[in-house]
Amino acid sequence: MSLGTLAIVLRDLDRNDESLERANEAASLYYKLTRAGLTAFTPDFARSLNVLSGSLSTLGKREQAIKTSEEALRTLAPFFLLKPVEFEELMGNIATTYCKTCQAGQREYDLKLLEPIVKLLETIGPGRWKWP
Repeated sequence: MSLGTLAIVLRDLDRNDESLERANEAASLYYKLTRAGLTAFTPDFARSLNVLSGSLSTLGKREQAIKTSEEALRTLAPFFLLKPVEFEELMGNIATTYCKTCQAGQREYDLKLLEPIVKLLETIGPGRWKWP
């Protein structure tokens, strides 16, 4: 998680190219762990994709940001649907990033993907999540 945190700090400092490098590095490491069968790292992979999406968006790479954010949603969805309370915060953040990224890229949301997630988020935390 420290590379992801570093990516966010660098982005906050307007060191966007460095932020993208660290976010890419984190996503790559978690990807390798999950592909090696270490599914316990899947939520961390989804979180790292969410950070990467933010870094891409900051650099104006809207299409890549949308695709990466969508991948984060798809990656965490099975965990969230199985244990919604445990993954509410992370999924809420990822879903919010996805919506904002789609808006910035003037792209429609994938409602088939997003709807069940939003409905469940609203069920377990009514009014907690604000959708753009």
